[in-house]
Amino acid sequence: MRFFSWSNRFLLGLLLLAISACQNTRSRNQEENNQTLDDPSIQFTEELTFLEPPSQRSLTNQRFRNSQQISATNAIALPTIQPLAITGDIELSGSLAIAPLNDLIYKRFIREGYSGIINSSGIYSDTAIQLFCESGKFDVITVTRPMSDQELATCQANNRQPLDFAIAKDALVVVVHRQDNFIKNLTLPRLTQLFQAEKWSDVNSTWPDESIERFLITPETLLFDLFPEKFSREEPIINPLNSNFYKFYQPLTQELSATRYGFGYINYPSYQFNAKSFRAVPVEGQIASAETVQTGVYPFSRSLFLYTDLNQLQQKPQVSAFINFYLTNVDQEIEKAGYLPLGEQELNQSKNNWLKAMDVDK
Repeated sequence: MRFFSWSNRFLLGLLLLAISACQNTRSRNQEENNQTLDDPSIQFTEELTFLEPPSQRSLTNQRFRNSQQISATNAIALPTIQPLAITGDIELSGSLAIAPLNDLIYKRFIREGYSGIINSSGIYSDTAIQLFCESGKFDVITVTRPMSDQELATCQANNRQPLDFAIAKDALVVVVHRQDNFIKNLTLPRLTQLFQAEKWSDVNSTWPDESIERFLITPETLLFDLFPEKFSREEPIINPLNSNFYKFYQPLTQELSATRYGFGYINYPSYQFNAKSFRAVPVEGQIASAETVQTGVYPFSRSLFLYTDLNQLQQKPQVSAFINFYLTNVDQEIEKAGYLPLGEQELNQSKNNWLKAMDVDK
């Protein structure tokens, strides 16, 4: 009996040592992760904690890319750069929503040898453009819309010559609760009404006599501001009734997914990573998908842009190299961020913009 008692104690001791070793390993891994997050060279503002994307997402995007029959021989190749040889820091800012894509490109830049620091801050596109043009801040900004004529003029008045580079495709997806099957399609006029009406039945008498609860990203980025050509601005929409405004998509998606008779819009990555939580509503008969967004058929498709100043591009080799690297590698990283790649023609145009600015022959 003593033998078995001693054996049990011995086995128990081995088990406790094994558990302790696992905990120490987990602690070391956690410490390493924390050190990575605290690394001053990685200063990206996080907006979203993405859920695991649906397993078919990559397959769907790949099928569409294959259907385009893009020929590699038509793709423009920029001059090869060596990140290991690049010195100097970079000031980067822009839309919070694009921060995950910027982060992926920057980490790849580091893995391939870049030893500088990219000081990055996530703010709204409007604010990033304003600071870029008026204050001369930032070497590079990434934004969810092109600059307006007025913003371009402001830049030029402050001796900044903005250069734009399209980098990805995105969309604002109109979504409702999974069980709200009564809404089959939205015309643009009817979508406009949804920002004004109190009840669903006020928009369509066959719809439920229930209050509309809206879930929206802050007023600065309402559909009406992003796509003024698609909506009437005779009656500006400011703080409509029963509206919930959010700075980030994550809490918006969580609350909207649990609310019957609510509606809102989210960007394409948020929709892809939470597709089972919502029902996307067709707009003008078009549902948001890889194909309709990349071809621009879906009404709220949009391109995402990277901007720099011509002088910064030509005078700071690290800025030129980073943009070159971004355009060269964005397609390899983009699916991880949930966005869609540009068509070949659009990406070639961005690369041509770089070549012209650097006075490089193709």
